[in-house]
Amino acid sequence: MTREFGDVPTDESVPSVFGIDMHPNSARLWTVDESGDSWGHDGPFTGQVNGNPTSTSVPYDTDVDEDSICTNMVLHNTTKGKKVKITGVNVGANTIAVEANSPDDADTWDDNDVITTASQINTGRTNGFVDIEVTDFLNSATAEGIFFQDTLGSNNANDTLTLIVHPYAAYSQAKETHNLKAAGLPAFSFGAGNGMVNIVWENGRAYFTLGVFWEADQLSGLLTFLAEWG
Repeated sequence: MTREFGDVPTDESVPSVFGIDMHPNSARLWTVDESGDSWGHDGPFTGQVNGNPTSTSVPYDTDVDEDSICTNMVLHNTTKGKKVKITGVNVGANTIAVEANSPDDADTWDDNDVITTASQINTGRTNGFVDIEVTDFLNSATAEGIFFQDTLGSNNANDTLTLIVHPYAAYSQAKETHNLKAAGLPAFSFGAGNGMVNIVWENGRAYFTLGVFWEADQLSGLLTFLAEWG
């Protein structure tokens, strides 16, 4: 698996038009190039802390679903009810890189604490959603939502791929602000779309939730930040 993320926007932006702030640089919120089973096929990552975490590093104990871990996701410690932002992952070393004080600090976590990328607020569709933090992509601390572009594809024919964007809130099908489904496509083909979602601010950080569900072995996906409003 490869996961590459673009630079976040700078403070410079194109002037707002009708309250929409168009950034000069787009940025990748989530991306995956998967040659085997991963998130959406098996589900978000869940494991335990394995050793002594630091403010910026959390060792974990299992390889199961580790390929689903991506930058900008939120890592929850369900033992302590805490969470931090993921900044990277080393699947070879079973270590998740995290941001200090984002909003909590992993330095206070303990060996054998249960950790997961599964959203703790949006548990719909069999706990298939993760929380995405977008704070660093925003120019305004009062932004109300974002516009994005997404792409899903598979190397296999007739796979079914579904990407769902949902606010950072308890699940409701009516709140699915974007649902991209690609089904029965030829091999090496893609489905693409644009969407928008309200963001929720909590402890000075902005979130929405994302779910990807597929019946496929070789998925490619990309969710790109385009603009903010509010």
